[in-house]
Amino acid sequence: MTHRLARILLVALLPLGFLSGCAEGRAPTAVDIPAARTTVASTTSAIDLSKVARFVRPPVDTVGFVKAWIGPAGGRVEFLKKYAIEVPPGAVDKLTAFTIRVRVGKPEQAYAVAEFLPHRTFAVPVIVEVPYAGTDVFGQATEVIWWNDATNVWEGMGGGITADGLRVRTATPHFSDYGTKASTSASGTFTAGAGA
Repeated sequence: MTHRLARILLVALLPLGFLSGCAEGRAPTAVDIPAARTTVASTTSAIDLSKVARFVRPPVDTVGFVKAWIGPAGGRVEFLKKYAIEVPPGAVDKLTAFTIRVRVGKPEQAYAVAEFLPHRTFAVPVIVEVPYAGTDVFGQATEVIWWNDATNVWEGMGGGITADGLRVRTATPHFSDYGTKASTSASGTFTAGAGA
């Protein structure tokens, strides 16, 4: 009888253990990895956030990412009215998952930065858009920057302010972490609509 009771309990509790194992056994994402206030874990290195614009009021967003499937015809995906990806025709040769991910609930959420996926090179450059309005660089010359894991530095991309004045946008042949930065070069001086 005791052996039978143990078997019944094992069968009853097995699904709970399986579900628990799945949650704990999955690979950690950037959202799961603890980070210092001015650095955040990237795919291969820690990102220095000291160069990235901050939001004037820290966001209270509770959703950490958006994903959209876009094919060879192209398309667009926006996230939280702050970030966007515009895929022109021919950038990908098959249906591809495009994702914008922010680090919700972490100190890094106060910075105008997000991870754009997939990490790959595109046949035709795609457009990324990052926050401008609501940041501490609003009204200044601004540019899009991307985190180079190979050199562990931010690289300037230039860019233009969208027609609605909410974001800065630029074309890029690849994805990584992208953010907003005040520009000190003439190439970062733009007027509203220049990037639209």
